[in-house]
Amino acid sequence: MKFPISPAYLHSQRLEPLYDLSRMVYVNHVLGPKQKEILTKFALALGFTPGNVPYIADKAMSLLVMGVDLDAFVYEMTHLNK
Repeated sequence: MKFPISPAYLHSQRLEPLYDLSRMVYVNHVLGPKQKEILTKFALALGFTPGNVPYIADKAMSLLVMGVDLDAFVYEMTHLNK
């Protein structure tokens, strides 16, 4: 709440900040309910649709576990529903 995030207008412009924030959440290589809660808050602050945020957070966390780079992360998140 102390540091408001200005969300990007386009979905594609939100993915790079989501990648960076996801990596920060996963910095200690531990994923649990607390990390998912934090990532969910970040996704909401970035302007993702509240109904899709649980899926976005789950997918972002699974991609981090696989160790993907930014390009693969953006591609996978862009094609999430396909």
